Amino acid sequence: MLGLQAIAAQFAQDCHGDIPDLDFVGAAFDSRTVKPGQMYFAFVGQRADGHDFLAQAQSQGAVCAVVSRPCAVDLPQIIVQDPQAMFIALAAIARAAWQNKTVVAITGSMGKTSCKSLLSGLCAAYAPTFATPGNYNNLLGLSWTVLNTPETARYVVLELGISEVGEMAELVALAKPDVAWVTNVAPCHLTGLTSEAVIAHEKSYIYRGLSAKGIAIIHNRDAQAHVFLEASQHCQRLMLYDSGDVCLHEASIVLDAAARPYFEASIHGICLSSRLAMMGKHQVYNAYAAAVTAHAMAVPLPVIAEALPTITGASSRAQSYALFGGKALLIDDSYNANPFAMRAAIATLAAVDKPYRCLVMGDMYELGDASVFWHCEVGRWAQAAGIDMLITFGHDARAAMAFFAGSVVSFTDHHDLIAYLGDLVRQEMVVLIKGSRGCALDICVTALRQAGDAEEVV
Repeated sequence: MLGLQAIAAQFAQDCHGDIPDLDFVGAAFDSRTVKPGQMYFAFVGQRADGHDFLAQAQSQGAVCAVVSRPCAVDLPQIIVQDPQAMFIALAAIARAAWQNKTVVAITGSMGKTSCKSLLSGLCAAYAPTFATPGNYNNLLGLSWTVLNTPETARYVVLELGISEVGEMAELVALAKPDVAWVTNVAPCHLTGLTSEAVIAHEKSYIYRGLSAKGIAIIHNRDAQAHVFLEASQHCQRLMLYDSGDVCLHEASIVLDAAARPYFEASIHGICLSSRLAMMGKHQVYNAYAAAVTAHAMAVPLPVIAEALPTITGASSRAQSYALFGGKALLIDDSYNANPFAMRAAIATLAAVDKPYRCLVMGDMYELGDASVFWHCEVGRWAQAAGIDMLITFGHDARAAMAFFAGSVVSFTDHHDLIAYLGDLVRQEMVVLIKGSRGCALDICVTALRQAGDAEEVV
């Protein structure tokens, strides 16, 4: 990777102050997250101008800033026309300089973050690993991940997310993965991607970007698998199901009283059995696929078997909390939602051994003209699963109530919902909270955890 002076020589239109003769050690575009020795990039956004935060970046330890106009702050500044464009271009330079790293890119309509957590946890048990943090799965987030990947990392696990046509090809051109994995295709981001066929076509670029030596991990039970098989003809392929090399023994899947699963599988003739710390039968399929992928990346099976039971889910993704001394169980799945993820969450809720089950369902965004249909489907799924109560939050979610025969109530205000739930959850029950990010149902989760003296269930 280039040093700071070489970076300035390549990109700067002008400089303000003396650029230090230091090696590049990382970059940030949020002044609050700057670490000592890093470059700070001042982006101009709709809500904030990064130039207003140079002093904070300096106090955090930034050694220079990339700006589009000079600022009256005693911090060396590289002046460019577009700091954001430079950020992405610098990431491409950094990615091209990587050596001795195995890079895997994961995408899919749902389960990306869980699969990333599982796979990165398995890889980290064997060798230094770095993974996309949080939801940094768009072009800027990917660029941040590349720019901040430690030199010592031997495995890099990248999560790629799209909502528009053309985005995946751009992401893959930067990521340049050695291994690629599409978890599944389901109806989401339909406003920009319009149909599952379009989603599959766009996500297939993750396979098209592999070299002949690359490995395509194919979910060959997915309805769109034919698209991925076509896109991966030029490289190595590993089929997750119905293969002579790998096999999930689905008859072995058992859920305990807290809906945490046990399963058995065979990978290249070796038996793998594991009990997961993550909730839901659907996590078996994620864990199995992560194990198969990790093994394809040279992680030994004994390491995989030992590490799998220790991996927990990401924040606000099916994390469970005991409230009021264990009387009620709260499942926080509030981070995001799409129809099939909601269906899997309902199955998890139904599997918990509690006498009363309540689903708090927020609106599912970006479903386009199919929004009402899919919200109605959630009502049908909840009814079929034997859920006792449906609470909706938002506008479209109310459509589910017409197809649910149990108790129903609807809210559009967080404070009203919190007050209602605060009284409700003082009985023996389990409540699942799930909705799209824009619903901000994490506000309700936080309030319930505080009121109920929550203890995380592990």
